[in-house]
Amino acid sequence: MIKKISLTLLLTSLCLLTFLLFSEPKPEIAPDPQSMTQVAYIIKKGIPSIKNIVIICKNKDKDNIIKQTRTAQLVTKKSMSVLPIKNRTDLISHVIKIKKIKNVIVVVIPDKRVISKDSVKFLVQKLNENKIPLVSLRDKDTYQGALLCLIQDAGKVKKHINLITANQFKIKLTPDFIKDSIIDLE
Repeated sequence: MIKKISLTLLLTSLCLLTFLLFSEPKPEIAPDPQSMTQVAYIIKKGIPSIKNIVIICKNKDKDNIIKQTRTAQLVTKKSMSVLPIKNRTDLISHVIKIKKIKNVIVVVIPDKRVISKDSVKFLVQKLNENKIPLVSLRDKDTYQGALLCLIQDAGKVKKHINLITANQFKIKLTPDFIKDSIIDLE
């Protein structure tokens, strides 16, 4: 009886170990631990003329993001605000608020439900009307019209740039910033 239990336990452990070793990890949409200080610093280095950074995040993450922006403001000397999203209808009112801010860039922390690819596409379309650039923390949103995508990869942040958007908005990116980035569209 004990041998049977031990053999079953051993086989179960081997199956679990095999699964853990050979299963593909699921990619994160908004990778942590990319902090708002890190994001704001990257924006400051790439586009020093930007004065205001607005962060759009899901409501659940609001308190954590607000704490991070306090530190980011001290480090970067940029004005920062957080606009949480409870549902997709909040996007419309946030766009109206953002359009009233001068010299602004919008950072979107996407997820699968509320701030989806469609939501980012909507934001890009509405913000483009006023030449307000958008930075996404999800890969490939530059192909939707975002100016930048900042992707956490193996402890480093990869910067993806949409030079078409930069040129349309007459945004001057620093040469070093461009050199250290991946150009998705030019």
